[in-house]
Amino acid sequence: MPPDDHPALDHATLIVRESERFRELLGPADPRARVPSCPDWDVDDLLWHVAETQWFWATIAAERLDSPRPAQASKPDRPTDHDGLLAVGARATERLLGALDDLDDDTPVWSWNDAGDGAFVRRRQAHEITIHRVDAQLVVGEEPELDPDVAGDGIDEALDLMFGLVPPWGEFVPSERALQAVTTDTHRSWHVRLGRFVGTSPRSGRDYDRPVVAARADVLDPDVTTTVGAPAADLDLWLWSRTGTEAFEVSGDDAPWQSLAHLVAEGIQ
Repeated sequence: MPPDDHPALDHATLIVRESERFRELLGPADPRARVPSCPDWDVDDLLWHVAETQWFWATIAAERLDSPRPAQASKPDRPTDHDGLLAVGARATERLLGALDDLDDDTPVWSWNDAGDGAFVRRRQAHEITIHRVDAQLVVGEEPELDPDVAGDGIDEALDLMFGLVPPWGEFVPSERALQAVTTDTHRSWHVRLGRFVGTSPRSGRDYDRPVVAARADVLDPDVTTTVGAPAADLDLWLWSRTGTEAFEVSGDDAPWQSLAHLVAEGIQ
């Protein structure tokens, strides 16, 4: 959670703003232009991904589902033309915002992290569309920009949820490697401990043993000597593999930094 001098974001407003900007950027774009940050996709693939994602989570939120299957079945067929994709995307955003407007933060719903509620859906969808708006900027040759407070909330989410998810049935096994990640513009910090997630899913019976982190926001540990500093936007976009580390400054033992960099290079699970 952000400290008192970094107020909570209005995630619904962020969804509105970023969704509109996303379609504004891609509306006049070449439908077959490649997406540099997602090279397997062209512009129309990116439009469809955002539309079907927002439609899916709109159904989860509106129907308070405890399973993803009805939401998967509710998704419309993919339009075959660019204008159709823009139209279904606008409709998906409208459905999502309407569903979230009627969903309390603490109302439980299905999610892949076994801890979904209204607050989770709002935050996840706000950062989902923000990152894809960055993708749209890269398509049209614009330099991506990201509000530092939005980026700070995105760093929180990425470290805690995307790179640090350990479900209740799993265990975090810490290593000796840790570092402080610091945003040089907003002066926030995260204590990041490298480790592994181990456990067996009671649903699927699948065994897990993979690298993760345990991150604590706005905590300084004097025993941690490795520091990674970067502007908030650069750190957030790097965690999402949308930028490099040119703006980063690393000091202290290099091993924790290399472990984190390797984990990020593998991509968000």
